Amino acid sequence: MVYVPYIATGFIFLVLSDVAQIGRRRYLSRASIIFGYGAIVSSFCSLFIAHRVSMHPGFSRMLFTLTAGAGTMLLLYSTVLEIPLIAWLNRNRDTERSPERKALTSGTYGLVRHPGFLWMLFATMSFAVLYESSVVTVAVAAVNILNFILICVEDIFLFPRIFSNYDEYRQQVSFLIPGGLAWRKKY
Repeated sequence: MVYVPYIATGFIFLVLSDVAQIGRRRYLSRASIIFGYGAIVSSFCSLFIAHRVSMHPGFSRMLFTLTAGAGTMLLLYSTVLEIPLIAWLNRNRDTERSPERKALTSGTYGLVRHPGFLWMLFATMSFAVLYESSVVTVAVAAVNILNFILICVEDIFLFPRIFSNYDEYRQQVSFLIPGGLAWRKKY
């Protein structure tokens, strides 16, 4: 089970990236993100190459392939495209740039505080069903457990120190269940 230590190393680099952001060490943060995501993605790529999809062709295989693809695309959108795109769009509106960083509160980040967790969960669980391998299942479980630990640490300790509006954002947007805070306020 050589994949799990590499996946864990990737998550350690992601935590280091957040810590580097607190210290305003931009290049160290970016390097840590590249190493972190690189370790996780390369582990999964080698895992998928080493194991064959074993589900029989048909509707189930198509459904789980589409779910895995949609989860992967949404994950890439939320983590790679959405944040820089909205920052670029807002840059034109702001006449003066503030040195403080603010958490994104719209788009998928207006749905839940950690949308990437949901998209990764959908994608990896679909891959686990498609591959029907105990090795893939253990790697999927490890990545989702480590990802949950990461977002808890970020939500409680790191993001309030990185983003000036994070405490307010926490009160407005639920952690992982869409509409969770609104539901709680209504009933």
